[in-house]
Amino acid sequence: TYGSQKVEIERYLQKQFGEYLILRPALIYGSQPGDGTILTNWMKSIEKKETSKCAHDFISSPIHIEDVVEGIIRLMDVGTNGIFHLSGHKPYSRLEIYQTLLNQVNEYSPVELEPISCSIHDFNLREARPLNVSMKPDKMIKATGVAVRDLEGVSRIVARDAYEAQPSE
Repeated sequence: TYGSQKVEIERYLQKQFGEYLILRPALIYGSQPGDGTILTNWMKSIEKKETSKCAHDFISSPIHIEDVVEGIIRLMDVGTNGIFHLSGHKPYSRLEIYQTLLNQVNEYSPVELEPISCSIHDFNLREARPLNVSMKPDKMIKATGVAVRDLEGVSRIVARDAYEAQPSE
């Protein structure tokens, strides 16, 4: 229902206005402790040695919040018109996102954790979700020149910051 409502609104905007800017954001993540996004929430769980359930079949193209902000500002500054995806370059399953972070954590402090692989359908969601919601940021990048960060690099920073911030014993 949500997806069909979004498309209906996008079509309405396109018909009503000669100039419009429609932005389709992907999964947005941050790198600041406590920001409530997927990487930092999982980092807290990893530090507590808690196991996480991760969907192996739900695919998205995550993008860092600062890249979203920069993309929006630049799209407005250059006066673009149209529909733009704000996403990362590479599609990942939730399980792959978790594993990417865990791999970086293991560079700082080996952790004996294995995620619990499951389906997105195993979660108690209000509506069924499509399995693949990945997008390509090419049009936004071409219009703005934004250098979209890669998940592995940001995961490295999140892990480093978490372990460098811990007091030594």
